[in-house]
Amino acid sequence: MAFRLARLAKVAAPRLRHCAAVTQAPQPQTAKEAKSQDPQAEIPEEVSELFDTLRGEAMRRLDDFQPIHLFSLCWAYSTARLLDEEMQKSITAAALRLGRARDAKAAKAAEAQAEVADVPEGEFWQPSAEGTLENPRVVKATDHWMAIFKPAHWQVSVDAKEATRMAAASPFEDEEEGEEEGTERPKMQTWILKNMSQKYPICTDATEAFGLLHRLDAQTSGVLVCARSYEGAYWLRLQWCQYAVDKEYVCLVHGWVDRSEREIHKRIRALAGAR
Repeated sequence: MAFRLARLAKVAAPRLRHCAAVTQAPQPQTAKEAKSQDPQAEIPEEVSELFDTLRGEAMRRLDDFQPIHLFSLCWAYSTARLLDEEMQKSITAAALRLGRARDAKAAKAAEAQAEVADVPEGEFWQPSAEGTLENPRVVKATDHWMAIFKPAHWQVSVDAKEATRMAAASPFEDEEEGEEEGTERPKMQTWILKNMSQKYPICTDATEAFGLLHRLDAQTSGVLVCARSYEGAYWLRLQWCQYAVDKEYVCLVHGWVDRSEREIHKRIRALAGAR
């Protein structure tokens, strides 16, 4: 049902503009309220009625949903501008319960594994020494997440299959993109697996992209959000599903540029032959 709603949401309304803060802004509860807030947003009446009908059933079955279903449900109602406060809190509570249960299970498994092969605490924080490029580093951390600086030319993927392949590869294995530019691409997944997995079980889980919540282009540097726990990962994913996360980019431009502040809502496209 959650996946069906996700498909309907693509028809229901255009993508919301990302909020500047992580805190979820109050969402309109009906299609009429949504349209009054944004005159350009039109939700077909039949879609709105279907969302209203399925809402009650979804709320009753939240405890039966897996995390991916909760994320899809949250995204669908957020995209349709129909995620009210009660539903948002219920979905969040259900996701956090699943996260805490998974953390408890992972902790027991980690304890059993530590009895077999214990790694000294000091080794955990030593940065990777491969290559000549700048290494990633943790710039901010809480109990459930950390912000990791990704240097330029490091690759990152949040696709589970791709992340698994990249983590298993040699840290500086050439990729097609790297060969085109004559550079090697170290892998963020490999760095996280080597430096974080002994302390945070989620950082060994390829199905959760080793805790990474988003990606950055290989050529750019910046901060990546990485979960330290499943509870933290699920809470953060819900923020993305609610369009409550904003990314800011800083570009170095050659030539004269208008210094007035403005927003650009266009896709970035690469010109043929451009670097």
